[in-house]
Amino acid sequence: IMGGGLTRAPAFLFSIMTLHCAYRLYTQKGWPPILWTALFATLTVLCHPEAGLHTAAGALALFLFFGRNKSGLWKSLAVAALTRALTAPWGATVIVRHGLDPFLAAGRTSGHTFDSVFTLFKFDFTGEYGLQTIGVLALVGLFWQLAKKQAFLPAWTLLNFFVEPRSAALYLAPGIALLAALALGGIFQAFPAGKRDDPQGTGELLDRRGVKLAFGVLLAQWLFSAMALVLLEGNLTVPAADRQAFDWARENTPAGSRFLILTG
Repeated sequence: IMGGGLTRAPAFLFSIMTLHCAYRLYTQKGWPPILWTALFATLTVLCHPEAGLHTAAGALALFLFFGRNKSGLWKSLAVAALTRALTAPWGATVIVRHGLDPFLAAGRTSGHTFDSVFTLFKFDFTGEYGLQTIGVLALVGLFWQLAKKQAFLPAWTLLNFFVEPRSAALYLAPGIALLAALALGGIFQAFPAGKRDDPQGTGELLDRRGVKLAFGVLLAQWLFSAMALVLLEGNLTVPAADRQAFDWARENTPAGSRFLILTG
């Protein structure tokens, strides 16, 4: 039964919080960022170990671009040691009861195949309904950042993908959003500012009428895409027939029964 989203959702939140604290870890002095980064990293792993892989990839990108010095190295080791210590009770319990098999089995579902390279070139990560405007903007932003020799966001995106292609689309979302926003802002800069709107051409981008119209059209398309995916294609509830089967099993079989599930 597919239910990974129940644990993946808080893990995604804690992953973002970990990366936020990791950025502060490398750009600020003091011990608090070490403790906060380790705490949120621990919560990420305990909610969904797969999220820990992608969080580690993001932290590596932050280290390479903002913390590649002696202080950054020692801070990274401290966070890793604390996270390992805090997650040890869970990891030890799994290993004692089941051995390494659960971790090895999970690793075989990571999607590291030759086909995954083509997935990267397709750049089909946003899952938008209809025209994938956010995906197109993100691809433009990716090459734009490379052209400006600002490689952090492209490096973060690629590391996130290669560490585990299977669920890359989810954990690429923050980077994709940032790349798309940078590209959209650059495109809007090219919109002329009319005399009525901004005689000096110095106002905010959204003060320009052309920008307002373009952004309104895009926002409407994004909202429609999100609603269409949920209403038309999203299987977000357990079907009534399945719930009836659960009820029947609960009422007609012993509590310790084991079931063989045949699908596909």
